[in-house]
Amino acid sequence: MAVLDHAQSDGQTMNIGSGRRIEILEMAKLLVTLHGANMPPEVNQEFRKHDFRHSLADITKANEILHYEPQVRFEDGMRELFEWTRTQEAVDNFDSAYRELQERGMVGAPAEKEVTPPKVAIITLNWNGYDMTVECINHLQASTYKNIRIIVVDNGSKDRDAERLRERFGNAIEVVANSKNLGVAEGNNTGLRYALKDPSVQYCVMMNNDLMVTPDAIERMVQKAENDTRVGMVASRMMNYFERERVDNIGIALLSSGLSYNRKTSVLPLFCPCSGLGLYRADALREIALPNMEIWDPDFFAYVDELDVGFRIRMLGYTADIAEDAIGYHKEGASSGGVTSDFSIFHGHRNNLWFIIKDLPSHILWKNITSICMTQLGTFLLYAKRQRLGVILRAKWASLLGLSKMLKKRRLVQEKRKTSLSAIERVIVKKTYIDPSKT
Repeated sequence: MAVLDHAQSDGQTMNIGSGRRIEILEMAKLLVTLHGANMPPEVNQEFRKHDFRHSLADITKANEILHYEPQVRFEDGMRELFEWTRTQEAVDNFDSAYRELQERGMVGAPAEKEVTPPKVAIITLNWNGYDMTVECINHLQASTYKNIRIIVVDNGSKDRDAERLRERFGNAIEVVANSKNLGVAEGNNTGLRYALKDPSVQYCVMMNNDLMVTPDAIERMVQKAENDTRVGMVASRMMNYFERERVDNIGIALLSSGLSYNRKTSVLPLFCPCSGLGLYRADALREIALPNMEIWDPDFFAYVDELDVGFRIRMLGYTADIAEDAIGYHKEGASSGGVTSDFSIFHGHRNNLWFIIKDLPSHILWKNITSICMTQLGTFLLYAKRQRLGVILRAKWASLLGLSKMLKKRRLVQEKRKTSLSAIERVIVKKTYIDPSKT
């Protein structure tokens, strides 16, 4: 029907599909689960001669011309198919069909198992931080995980940072240059638009250039995601660069008041990773994207941006996990001036209200409205006591000026929700406020 409505589709060939690679083994395991059986699939390493080893329907053209977006997740479609099959009469011809393939010489001998690790795009931003970015890339190049693309987004730096990075590392990295500083959020989008053009990219790692990873950090995060297809995000253990035994962040926790905290211990449940060093399933990022491939919210500029992304991924039904042994050493606040700077306070508290309006489903929003309002008012008292009332007043005024834009985005975000509200509420801490020293 969409083809009939779009003149641009005349004479075109387009794929219609999920845009996601599905392994036959993954399909078999899901069928076993749907049947409630205890019967692991048997892999005999045989194959049909001349058959494709890997196949993926690239739906880019359908998206560009028809604005086609898959509406049904693979798992949900399989459940629907399973329910339909229960109304059908099945005839099992597998054995006879298999014998015929053998008789015609169309079954290949067992092959050596092909082990190709998933491709990971690592995206880091540079803004007038050439020396720090060089140190960051040097650590990445020592990674034990080899199937990576290192993408540096230069966010309008001076002193020829983009050119100097290209000259220093050559083809070992890819540099995408913005003409001006677009902030953390739109800088991340620049890198993601570039990376996700490659349909073979299965994971994206968002990483600060002021963070130095251990050699096995990327490998550990990928392992966590590969262990469970429901995991859409993986957090890491970010330690202080200068005090190596001090924890900076092990993911983000979300309170019912809409406040978020950098976890220092595992006492609070993990909601999503910090994008200082966090891994995201590429399919999840593609699915939450708003028009113009807006994944990170460019209006946020910096702070609370990864919570916005994490919440939207949660609403698709994905979960989050943490790779405790994926370690990065963090020069905290190297670009922003630290969490107590006017920049951090302004953007953090402006974006907090925008996150609440944009992302919280109506049921969760109204259920916690008292807690939310008390917290918003409480910030005025807290920062008045700290003699920083001016920056909070500016932050809240800016958030009110941007509410109409967030309400427009809210409609697009809420339309994408696929999971139950209870699944989201289970990982929200039912508290209004927590002393940051106890997180």
